[in-house]
Amino acid sequence: MRRPLLWVALFYVCGLLLGRWCPQPLLILFSAGFAVAAAALAFRRLRFFLIWLLVLLVAWINFISQTAVIRPNDLHVLLQDQPADLVVRGRLTGPPDRRVHVRNGIEKWRTLAKMRVTTLSNGTNWQSAAGDLLVVTPENLPIDYFDGEDVEVAGVIEPTPATQDEGQFDYRGYLHEQGIDYELKVDSAANWRLLSPKTQKPKFSDRFLAYGQDTLQRGLPEVDEPLELLWDMTLGWHAGIGNDTYEPFMKSGTMHIFAIVDLTLRV
Repeated sequence: MRRPLLWVALFYVCGLLLGRWCPQPLLILFSAGFAVAAAALAFRRLRFFLIWLLVLLVAWINFISQTAVIRPNDLHVLLQDQPADLVVRGRLTGPPDRRVHVRNGIEKWRTLAKMRVTTLSNGTNWQSAAGDLLVVTPENLPIDYFDGEDVEVAGVIEPTPATQDEGQFDYRGYLHEQGIDYELKVDSAANWRLLSPKTQKPKFSDRFLAYGQDTLQRGLPEVDEPLELLWDMTLGWHAGIGNDTYEPFMKSGTMHIFAIVDLTLRV
């Protein structure tokens, strides 16, 4: 076969689509999966067809398990739909996404970080918790915070906001498919605190980004917009790039260059 994994990918994608558009209880899906696996072992003649059905069920189960509430300390169980002022502890599950927006010549920073919660407190006592949060900070988070760090953050937790206008990108749905239904709004970077030891090193991707920026900056007198654009296009660094820089690429139809850079780096 010239493309041995093509059918595997197609059946897996079909399972993901079933999970997206036809959600079912995990107990039913697991029971069906075990039944199909047992039948594939017992009936040799039907094994070829049952294997493809099993691949579809595995994808279906994987999708539903990302968003199903199966733990008693899940955030969906502990939190209500109303905003709550809490202190949360957990681990960063990705590098913080630092962005800058320039309005009327004034730079405004915003940092987004995904966090896997382990405990939370309302100011009196701590209780176990499980789930993922999107932490929104209206400042540039220090470089000491990176993927895998254990942190403590104080802020207001509330459900992710819904899209106001019909036809726009469904950001709430996008986050829900990643298992994120709540966001933690933080007043400033001062509300963050590191819990990991200072000796912990950033992951290789973070260290390589710093190395790449330093290498591309050698021999240049200062960090200017062309250098930041070069960092963006070669390293996928978006922190210092404002909307005014992206505008000529959007008008010329070459904005896809940045999307390709992001996809290449993440793969």
